[in-house]
Amino acid sequence: MKRISPAWTAILIVLALCGMEACLEGSETGNPAKGTTGILKTLDGIPAANARVYLLPQDFNPLDLVAKKTKLATATTDRYGRFRLTVIDSGIYNLEALDLKSGARAFIKGLAITKGVVELPEQTLKYPGRIEASLEGAADTVNGYIYVTGTTLYKKVSAVNGKVSLDSVPGGIIDSLQYGNPERTVAPRPFAWNLEVAPEAVTMVAAPYLAWKRTRTIILNTTGAGAGVAGTVTRIPLLVRLSQANFDFSAAANGGLDLRFTNGRGGPLPCEIGHWDASANAAEAWVLVDTVFGDSMQKLHMYWGGNTAAPLQSGAVFDVADGYAGVWHLDEDPTGAAPQLQDVSGRNNPATAIGFSSPVGTAPGTVDGGLALDGKTQFAATRKSFVNPQVFTLSGWFRTSTTVGGKLLDFTDADTSITTLYRDRHIFMSTNGIIHFSVYPPIAANQADPNPGVYKTIDSPKPLNDGQWHQIAARLSPGGQALFVDGTPVASDPASTVAENITGYWRWGYGGLDNWTVPGTSRYFQGTLDEIWIVHSARSDDFIKLNFENLKTDSRLFQFP
Repeated sequence: MKRISPAWTAILIVLALCGMEACLEGSETGNPAKGTTGILKTLDGIPAANARVYLLPQDFNPLDLVAKKTKLATATTDRYGRFRLTVIDSGIYNLEALDLKSGARAFIKGLAITKGVVELPEQTLKYPGRIEASLEGAADTVNGYIYVTGTTLYKKVSAVNGKVSLDSVPGGIIDSLQYGNPERTVAPRPFAWNLEVAPEAVTMVAAPYLAWKRTRTIILNTTGAGAGVAGTVTRIPLLVRLSQANFDFSAAANGGLDLRFTNGRGGPLPCEIGHWDASANAAEAWVLVDTVFGDSMQKLHMYWGGNTAAPLQSGAVFDVADGYAGVWHLDEDPTGAAPQLQDVSGRNNPATAIGFSSPVGTAPGTVDGGLALDGKTQFAATRKSFVNPQVFTLSGWFRTSTTVGGKLLDFTDADTSITTLYRDRHIFMSTNGIIHFSVYPPIAANQADPNPGVYKTIDSPKPLNDGQWHQIAARLSPGGQALFVDGTPVASDPASTVAENITGYWRWGYGGLDNWTVPGTSRYFQGTLDEIWIVHSARSDDFIKLNFENLKTDSRLFQFP
């Protein structure tokens, strides 16, 4: 990047309205009764002589300059750095100032001009930045351009590699980057939004799906009117529910294989199809969102109608690198060949369903289907063992009206056998409907059994056997033991940070409860389970709340404007 000369380290637009037109030596255009005027100076106070100033409609398309379809309202500063710009029509304008020698720019957005001369606030130009864009798959890499609406900024896309570098971009927030061509044979299309351009820095953006026929913006709302999540959450799988109201199924490939998502900078986000029924205009897609900002409204972008779409990558959304020991949607028939319940994470840790002899084990879930347990003989166990996980977050959805309790989740030394010697890391319900999260840390740290331990249990404040869907989450970490109900922390023990030192399997629906709860509590759980997520890392409170707010049936997280 060309460095700005010391005399032009910045440009200062100074409020200096002239009462008489005669005081200006620079050029002007339009009706002098209406417009804006001012003085350009360097930061050290030297007048910016012979600088160019442009007054642009807020919706100005700079590709009209390439096509020679328009003329700009421009002025050149005089030897004192003064300028006057006037316009004929009232409207909302942007003002752009440019030093032709150094490339330094000043930029003011949203000037409302109706009558008289507008007084401008002081503006200091920082060093300009640069935007590097990669437009693989663009519809026209021969005559395609990227540009910023309401500015004079545009650049032709390379026909060789689909890349483009937009230099001398004013520091600040760029509302959006657009792609199109001067002839308008390609409909203008935004592909990156709310870009922060820093001085002397490069902002990288991408637009891999410009050739896709359909696109739609999705608003992620974490304000109080949406999900109500205050903190920033990173790398969270989010469920996008599609229907006839927000998606045209007729334009999508079979099974949704061409469905794609990007973040605000056009960066691709991993996606997997959870459920797809085009005939019913209903689908669910999982998207791994890199960053969700708290108490904000941000944009994601959805694309479909791609004729050359490659297959979606399995296991990319629930990435093993993010700590997943397994994720089970539980929408399969549990009477099929074992292992029946597929793990959608990259761990490839399927679970075997035990005790199911007919398809009564399937039931509606909070997300598509769920696993219905009879409370007598049925449970499920994962097939891969893990050595002594000491940091973990467990979560799952359940619905029950049982009055005899039962085991929802635990970690034990046996996978499919009902005979176990060791069991720990429990989530279970007692006969009164209260949910408990328990661990059994040894007295001697890291010592394996046999070793007497101490029972550590925290409880939900009220019964949850009300026949409604609830999400339960439990976390153990150096920060302590914590229990969450429906996204809200309800109990904790900061001093409890260790579980029993065993190698075992994660199971749900059955487990021993000796010495853990009141007599009469069933070992088997009767009810419906859905969305079992087991993570060998500590998820934040905001992650757990956002996950709940996303998966509940009346979610307000996503909006389709």
